[in-house]
Amino acid sequence: IESNKKIVLICDSDCDGYCATTIAYQFLVYHGVSTHDIIILFHEGKQHGLSKDILTQLNEVVAEHDVSLLWIPDAGTNDVDACNYYAECYGIEILITDHHEFSRTDNDNVTVINNQAANQDVTNRNLCGAGVTHKVISAYCEQNNSKFHQSVIDLVALATIGDVMDMRNLENRTIVRWGLKHINNPFLRIMCKEFISDSETTPTTLVWNVIPKINAVCRSDDNDLKTELFDALAMDYYSDTLIDNIRKCHAKQREETDKIYQDVLKSKPLSDEDV
Repeated sequence: IESNKKIVLICDSDCDGYCATTIAYQFLVYHGVSTHDIIILFHEGKQHGLSKDILTQLNEVVAEHDVSLLWIPDAGTNDVDACNYYAECYGIEILITDHHEFSRTDNDNVTVINNQAANQDVTNRNLCGAGVTHKVISAYCEQNNSKFHQSVIDLVALATIGDVMDMRNLENRTIVRWGLKHINNPFLRIMCKEFISDSETTPTTLVWNVIPKINAVCRSDDNDLKTELFDALAMDYYSDTLIDNIRKCHAKQREETDKIYQDVLKSKPLSDEDV
């Protein structure tokens, strides 16, 4: 935050990833980082973490800019080799705020905040990536007399619903209940109005009407639309055509999915030998 160097955020390709990255971005800006010093990288399709396409983009960024921090919300826990490379070769601090299971634990050069860590006394292992990211910024805010973390609970609630986290957990239930009662994000309010219409905004109406639209954009190959959706959530900046383009992207995804389903139905059934 104090380095005045570039900070790179990697936006994971689902609702949780977008919410977590939006929280991280808004947190940095709120605490004084220039928007010009924050670089957001998006996956080409439905990929996660330090995938091949992200590494290509990241190599271009570090070749052109002095990067002080690489922040990977909702992913990155098991990208050990790539993380160690950028830490050792470029001196980049790496922060991972994730909730996925560990397959490797030798990230010696990386700060990994993950509620699945076996050696930590974690009371809620059912937090989504945005939830873990929110825990980190909440700790910073509490130490620096900031109340920013209170303003983004709605995004944690959306991500909790979108990632189908265990709602038997009392903290998750509290996050969702409080977040939906305090929807602060302007574009989230617009999406609820456009996609849910006159119905009440509930976990059910979000999971059927809003979250599939977000995921359709996140997992598409339309990088301009991905960027505009992020800009809308993170900066409240977007064109008049964004809602229609989101609808079209979702309709295209459904059409493609239906075609695949019909092709499967038309394919030759497997014989007992094939099985």
